[in-house]
Amino acid sequence: MSDFADIDALIESNQPALAASRMRCLWRERPVLGLANFVRGRCLRLASHFPILERKRLAILRGFTVEPLVPLLRTEALIWGLDLEVWIGGFDTCHSELRDASSALNAFQPDLVLLWIPAPEALRDDPADSGMQDRFVGSLRDSLRAFRGRNPAPLLAHDFDSQTAEGQAAWVSELNSRLARLHDAIPGFHVFPYHQLVARHGRSQWVDHARWEQGGPPVRSSMHIELAREWLKYLMPLSGRQGKVVVTDLDNTLWQGVAGEEEPAILRPYTDLQLKLKELRCQGFLLAICSKNNWEDVAPMLDGHPDMVLTRSDFAAIRVNWADKTTNLLGIAAELNVGVDSLLLVDDSPREREQVRQGLPAAGVIDLPASPSLYRHALEQAPTLHRLEMTDEDEARSQLYRDEENRKDWSARIGSLGDYLHSLDLRVCAERAGPRASLRAAQLTQRTNQFNLTTRRRTQAEILERACDPEWVVRIYRASDRFGDYGYVGLAMARKAAGELRIDTFLLSCRAMSRGIETAMLCSLIEESAVKRVACHYLPTAKNAPCADFLARSGFARDPEDATRWILDLPSDSLTAPPWIQLASSPAPSPKDAQPAGISKPPRVVFGTLS
Repeated sequence: MSDFADIDALIESNQPALAASRMRCLWRERPVLGLANFVRGRCLRLASHFPILERKRLAILRGFTVEPLVPLLRTEALIWGLDLEVWIGGFDTCHSELRDASSALNAFQPDLVLLWIPAPEALRDDPADSGMQDRFVGSLRDSLRAFRGRNPAPLLAHDFDSQTAEGQAAWVSELNSRLARLHDAIPGFHVFPYHQLVARHGRSQWVDHARWEQGGPPVRSSMHIELAREWLKYLMPLSGRQGKVVVTDLDNTLWQGVAGEEEPAILRPYTDLQLKLKELRCQGFLLAICSKNNWEDVAPMLDGHPDMVLTRSDFAAIRVNWADKTTNLLGIAAELNVGVDSLLLVDDSPREREQVRQGLPAAGVIDLPASPSLYRHALEQAPTLHRLEMTDEDEARSQLYRDEENRKDWSARIGSLGDYLHSLDLRVCAERAGPRASLRAAQLTQRTNQFNLTTRRRTQAEILERACDPEWVVRIYRASDRFGDYGYVGLAMARKAAGELRIDTFLLSCRAMSRGIETAMLCSLIEESAVKRVACHYLPTAKNAPCADFLARSGFARDPEDATRWILDLPSDSLTAPPWIQLASSPAPSPKDAQPAGISKPPRVVFGTLS
């Protein structure tokens, strides 16, 4: 009770940052059911001191008791910035809820659906019955398709524990394989690898047979938080809540010791953590450095230490100086053109972590344990660093940012903006959104905030459905220039109605802004649709002000009867396709092999000053 009273006293004495810190420590040390509702309630009262909160509706379809796990899941999610409203279906009502258009599930209109249902009865009877596998998966497929026809929400389904009685493991493994194949048959369907989770902890430590037989969860109460945290690793990315940039400290974080106080040969790199960071870079996360030290002291570690896994070229931005980390993180976000909420700090110092939390509550912070041997595990437990699917842009992300640095250098050499744009040899290709492109299109809706008319988030299933509807025009835009391929950077979704083109979604990645690509996209969309009027809604946020300027420059005018609706009557003298952009409706040609000499270079390093 003293913990509760202490935290409430801090809130009452107008010390919310300290109260939030105490609450994080309390939950990290004792993530139990008895504390969950208290911590969650106080988190909501102190929402401004946690990562930006986003509310999502989660439906759970189950064949087991899940009620004791839900408060743990909701509290853990809130700590990471996701506010879950949870609806729980009745026992063994999965198929009826999914298939019935008038079901309670449909009325709830979930943003996410989690399925945890029992394995087929064949496990208890005749495990050799392979026909049962087909019937079970086929029935589930039909139910999921019925739901998908009404709701685009991502679906996450448990697979089955294969550590069963002798003779059943192979049968269950094949059942899991067939379940996994539904990923290709049902857009937005994902499998939660429950069998791996049980194997990791050991079935004897995981399963509570006595409580299961009495109607409780089939998981020991001590493992409830582990299951909730594992769920969150999937629910966060399915909600679009992912980091973009992992910002790491150096001394006693990437290596043991302090550069400058000890010779580089004595400093011992933490190889396991560095391997994990390298893995994240390969998955499309950007890496950055934010360290208090002198550049000349840390450079030997990054530029040739034989035991280092990471080198200077692995980092998209580097800040090595004596400025406070809040200032440096703001600089990193500005340099990489991402929001502060896209940053995730990895730092061994509790004091530095807390200062960042108080100064930049929107940024993510990973609490590293005392033992460096557990650093890697701490990153693996962070749900904002869990990626379910990879796009081509994810795999090439570090190269994309290096290309952008080359463009900045070239722009500085050219001087004139007009000459620079014409020199880029910029090409934009409008493509229809197929299965692969629609995954990137959904990712763009979830990550793009600066140039996004409405910031409405869309799922892959939703985009595919509209792409197949003849009433809709769904186009995803790819760009390239003399420096390289930008990948897919723009998305437009619109439909014709009452003689006008009504734009539902119009966005452009921040990497591709300030080049006229958004104007080329709009001109292409209008030409293809052959309409006399275009209408869209612009919903202002703290970040998307560039959209209002674009609409005004393009000749749009506000609808006098609806302040969020903008109208463009055609033809318009204000709208002209940029002459420096070559627009195509087929895949763009490969970028030119030739590149201005002397452009390739390591990332920019900011060091040595407090400015």
